[in-house]
Amino acid sequence: MAGTFRSFTSIGPADHGKEVSLAGWAEDVRNLGGIAFLIVRQRAGTFQITVKKANADLFNRASKIVRESVVAARGTVQPNRQVRNGWELLATSVDVLSPAAAPLPLPVADKVGADMDTRFDNRTLDLRKPERRAIFHIRALVESAVRGYLEGQAFVEVHTPKLAGAGAEGGATLFQTDYFGRRAYLSQSPQLYKQMLMSTGLDRVFEIAPAFRAEPSDTVRHVTEFTSFDGEVAWIERQEDVFAFLEGAVDQAIQRVQS
Repeated sequence: MAGTFRSFTSIGPADHGKEVSLAGWAEDVRNLGGIAFLIVRQRAGTFQITVKKANADLFNRASKIVRESVVAARGTVQPNRQVRNGWELLATSVDVLSPAAAPLPLPVADKVGADMDTRFDNRTLDLRKPERRAIFHIRALVESAVRGYLEGQAFVEVHTPKLAGAGAEGGATLFQTDYFGRRAYLSQSPQLYKQMLMSTGLDRVFEIAPAFRAEPSDTVRHVTEFTSFDGEVAWIERQEDVFAFLEGAVDQAIQRVQS
């Protein structure tokens, strides 16, 4: 299929009557007898592709597309006030780039629940649900807000080693691994490295990175691998001076998410 695939949000009045190519996941397929509608999904939302029965071969193929298949379509952009973004694609060609299994092991568009085992066994399908993908968007917003706030306060972002010869803190069980015949541990905290950096002249540092703690638990909220947000500040008189920076970063993150 010739042409570059367009993002749905880029389609507008300037494209009226023009030929464009679109691609995405087939979220829904509706055959109304004389016309078929293919609702295709990208990250930014959905777009309606219309196929008329006048092109019998194209109509039959489009009507049989399985939900969640990866499809590509080419056609003319036309206005349609009944669809969400006001535009649709009158298709001249529709290709299935990657067909989905039927039936799907996990529904995506339908409001049907599934147990955790099914969700994890079909994780890519599970993450196509908007409420699941929102987790990644929120995490990205939080990290961006924290990073921006601290950089505005003259902090330097650092990346400390995640393999260590000993634990950085007491009271936390370590994950042990083999490091070319020597014993090593997954990092539980960047604490020692942050304190060392205070002696180098880097008086304000922070890190957003994975941390590991081999602590068994009976709850689903206690994780052994997590993303740690750590900061360190020199030339202060009391620990509350550090709290002011960290609280400011958290406040900025909350504001960013709420906006």
